[in-house]
Amino acid sequence: MNAALETVFGRIASLSEEEQERFANWLVAELDDEARWQAKFASSLPTLEKMSDDALAEHRRGETEPMPGVED
Repeated sequence: MNAALETVFGRIASLSEEEQERFANWLVAELDDEARWQAKFASSLPTLEKMSDDALAEHRRGETEPMPGVED
């Protein structure tokens, strides 16, 4: 464990049991949410790559227009 985490967990240890439980539940939920997001993102990469390729192809064919107020 790195020094930053040791500091954080040291501070958490000084909290009441109820606050520690609340923090632990929050942290587990955050980690689980991040894992779900990463899995969803990874599974969508082929679709995102195709959309990107399609958009670039349209642009190269001159089929796109600049967005108003946005400059290159």
